[in-house]
Amino acid sequence: MDDTSFISIQNVSKRFGSVLAVDQVSIDIRRGEFFSLLGPSGCGKSTLLRILAGFEFPTSGEVHIDGQAMAAVAPNHRPVNIVFQNYAIFPHLTVKKNIAYGLLDARLPRARVNERVEEMLDLIKLPGYQNRASHELSGGERQRVALARALIRQPKVLLLDEPLGALDKKLRESMQLELRDLQRSVGITFVFVTHDQEEALTMSDRVAVMSKGRHLQIDSPARLYEAPQSREVAEFIGTMNFLEARVLDVHDDTVEIDAGTVGLIKAHKRDPHPGSGARCTVALRPEKISLHTSRPDTGNTVRGVIDSTAYLGDRSHHFVKVEGIEAPLIVSEPNLDSDAVEGGPRDGEVWLNWSMRSVVLLS
Repeated sequence: MDDTSFISIQNVSKRFGSVLAVDQVSIDIRRGEFFSLLGPSGCGKSTLLRILAGFEFPTSGEVHIDGQAMAAVAPNHRPVNIVFQNYAIFPHLTVKKNIAYGLLDARLPRARVNERVEEMLDLIKLPGYQNRASHELSGGERQRVALARALIRQPKVLLLDEPLGALDKKLRESMQLELRDLQRSVGITFVFVTHDQEEALTMSDRVAVMSKGRHLQIDSPARLYEAPQSREVAEFIGTMNFLEARVLDVHDDTVEIDAGTVGLIKAHKRDPHPGSGARCTVALRPEKISLHTSRPDTGNTVRGVIDSTAYLGDRSHHFVKVEGIEAPLIVSEPNLDSDAVEGGPRDGEVWLNWSMRSVVLLS
């Protein structure tokens, strides 16, 4: 076990009959970290969370929390608490009784319980709500009450299983920031499960991208977005253009690539990189590509024709046909000029341009 890890998941697998839900996963999570498990349905992320909670036991492998092996520890004796998507707020109890429910077996004096509830209400920014009935709360308020009930016992780890999934988009975005601020204020380790890539990138210190029971990459949000290590990660995180290519030569700082009809592409050299002669995939984010009416003097360039444009409010996506490439390249432009937007979508022949540092090379 890594001595620097607070939660250590080592070679954990979980089978349900013939189905391998978690496959030899090893993850070390740091104390006080906001760590997310990100992936599509069926990738094993919720199963892994349930193993941490003690609701499931691994078929093989070990889990340690704060240096203690969890194999023989029942769920109610683990230093964790969990918040589910449906919040599990008791409809017949007030906000105060819902929050205090977590202290029923703590045998604290009533005055201390009331004090702790008040502290939690201040923490979740709902002071004065103690006598509200559950049906009087909005979705966001119910979520905060569920968080307060989980935090009132001061667990070492808070597990969150897609707790924002039932909220509408605007409220979900607001609650992402509130949840991140809450985690920083209490300073405990959060392990967060989500299928929403933007949610994971917004809140997390680090993210494990999962697929088919395994983790593909564990990294900071910026590294996952800017430097994905596989095509599967690149496709799952954001939007990406792909060009099939071959490495021509590797220099001290640059890699020269033959991209077929697109021509010669130069990329900034990053380790690891494919060697000379190797087949590779050139990956380009839409916002890293700029549009020009005449050929730029510097950078990587290719000529194309705008086939269609999707207006997305703050930006537009242009779909550009390039000779020899079946799928159009997507170019994202911020809508800075409202007059230009009202004038209709751009069309006609254009030049696409991007820098060497914008190119991600995938083996």
